Amino acid sequence: MIIGMAQKQPSEYLDYNVDFTEWMPEDDQIASAVVTVSPEGELTTDNVSIMTPIVKFWAAGGVTGKQYKVSVKITTEGGRVKEDELKIRVREY
Repeated sequence: MIIGMAQKQPSEYLDYNVDFTEWMPEDDQIASAVVTVSPEGELTTDNVSIMTPIVKFWAAGGVTGKQYKVSVKITTEGGRVKEDELKIRVREY
């Protein structure tokens, strides 16, 4: 599910939060999170951290005028798997 749209400049290094509150049962915790970018190679992500029910990641780079789909896939301690997506548009302001 696409949860939102964000914008950044190519030189910016910014953090983004994906909140799984509405979906996650109160008695479960996020065990792991994987962040991927499509298309690959221009916009990069790192420093993924889990603060149940939120996953935070940082993004850098990207090419002006392009849009990227960032997927955040979590697995919970209870075995649930959920994936949400955020679109990031890169442009000079």
